[in-house]
Amino acid sequence: MFGNDSKQNPAASQASQTAPAGDIPMAGSFDPAGEIEQLKQLAKSVPMPAGLQDKVDRMILRLTRMVQVGGYTKEYEPVEQYIKWIVQIPWGKLTQDNLDLDNARQKLTEHHYGLDMVKSRILEYLAVLKLQREGPPAVVQQQLPPPAPVPTPVQMAAQAARPVDLGAASMQSPAPAPVQPQPANDEGKEMSRLQGSSAHAPVLCFVGIQGVGKTSIAKSIAGALGRQFVRVALGALGDVSQIRGIPKGELNAEPGQIVKALVKAGTMNPLILLDEIDKTSSESGLRADLMAALLEILDPEQNS
Repeated sequence: MFGNDSKQNPAASQASQTAPAGDIPMAGSFDPAGEIEQLKQLAKSVPMPAGLQDKVDRMILRLTRMVQVGGYTKEYEPVEQYIKWIVQIPWGKLTQDNLDLDNARQKLTEHHYGLDMVKSRILEYLAVLKLQREGPPAVVQQQLPPPAPVPTPVQMAAQAARPVDLGAASMQSPAPAPVQPQPANDEGKEMSRLQGSSAHAPVLCFVGIQGVGKTSIAKSIAGALGRQFVRVALGALGDVSQIRGIPKGELNAEPGQIVKALVKAGTMNPLILLDEIDKTSSESGLRADLMAALLEILDPEQNS
């Protein structure tokens, strides 16, 4: 039957043999030199740190040598994926924080009813963060009157010879000088700002049963600050590599959830919610490894 069909319609058979296979690239369409040149341009356009830039340049040179040798190695694809992940990180892109306390109070009240203690603590955190970044406000100091001149012995004798009138107004104390605002001291302003790793925002921990609004209030904080919000679900996390990432030497190398959250947000300072951290794993050994990885990531002394 198939033979008769091919004889009756030889043009269709010939067309099926010569037709291209859709959008599937052919074996000879791979252009490693063009791909490496594209990686070079991407690496130059990203404002990454100087040390990382040197490392990326060395890795691109390594790819170039692999292509010049002419043989495909298993190291090519992991190195290529590593560079692509690096250039996807939003280096230098930061959102401006809105530290207006009235705006934050309004945002929290619009989305949540009650939770007065939680809202108060969040506003205290924002107030401290604003004080650390902007410095203290203008200090109001009381301007004291200048000290009275010391009388001479002649003036003291003349004053003693005068009669004393107990009802005179001269015995009343002078009126206090008006209070005038004085500008803040620059030295004290600089001392009040935290520097180094201590200047990073602290980690807020929300504790409560399901449905009380832990996730939604984190979204409200992000909206009040004007930051991007990314949720990282840690429930039933089965491997510590999902937090740390898979090393670039392996074929399926990829970064961890924190770096992926930065790429997804498009900024380097999003508000990241580590949700369901108490439901990571029931195995004691794996749970300890996950907590150790999170401690290493969240420690400001190790990650500045």
